[in-house]
Amino acid sequence: MIDPQQLGLTVRLSPGIWVSCVCPFHDDHAPSATFNTNTGALFCFRESKFFSLEEIVKITHGEVVQVANNSQIAWDHDQDVSEWKPLLLAPLAIDHAYAESRGISREVIRKYGIRVTPTFLVFPLYDLLGQIIGVQIRLFEKNPYAKYMILGQRPMLWPAFELVTAKKEIILVEGVIGAIRLRQFGYEAFSLLGSRVNQRLLNMLNGRRPIVFLDQDLAGIKAAYKLGLSGFKVVFPGGETDELTESELKSRIKSASYDLRKLETYLTLSGEENAIKAMKKRIYSH
Repeated sequence: MIDPQQLGLTVRLSPGIWVSCVCPFHDDHAPSATFNTNTGALFCFRESKFFSLEEIVKITHGEVVQVANNSQIAWDHDQDVSEWKPLLLAPLAIDHAYAESRGISREVIRKYGIRVTPTFLVFPLYDLLGQIIGVQIRLFEKNPYAKYMILGQRPMLWPAFELVTAKKEIILVEGVIGAIRLRQFGYEAFSLLGSRVNQRLLNMLNGRRPIVFLDQDLAGIKAAYKLGLSGFKVVFPGGETDELTESELKSRIKSASYDLRKLETYLTLSGEENAIKAMKKRIYSH
């Protein structure tokens, strides 16, 4: 175990592998980082960035020093396979401007443990037993490559553990925020965490026939068509459920249909004839 105080870090006494500390990379006086006593990794909440043990030693001592049983510790990025875990120590996103702008209530934030750093929201990802197995981060700033990133394991649905007790007809959407929005209107919605569809998802649904309400882009439409072939009602046109009004959402959900002709026409006009044939050959069972 690496003693953070030996490295010159000011720590707040706390149990566990991760301990709160003052970030040495900023002129801070209150704990603004968390330090892993097993690997020497430090995560700064202010910059939403990891620092290696070598970087910590350099900033606190100006040179490499002997730590932990007088043996020099080398930083190994493969040493800690759970680099997402310190994000769960970030503060809850209560009263945060971005969370409020997306309609995420205090109740929802507390229920699901949604947290915030200076640059992104952190959504814990749960398995069927309610154990946290990873996180999804939602960047505040627009990124040309991605606005979401998953660290750790990726469940088939969010929040997966509530599927067991779901009583109403469920709705499948792409994004977590979209699922949260529908839940606030009384729907039992679950996020696919994207547009991935496979047999594992059908197995998890265990005979349920949800309404499919995915984004109105090519990836979303193809995923919706694939699920429609498995006997699910599909909303078309779809859309990003976190950007539609309540009346628009209710109207589109009411229009959900087993008829896939409009989706097939759209995909055909988009040059996806081969994809249609492939999906028809591989209809998922449930």
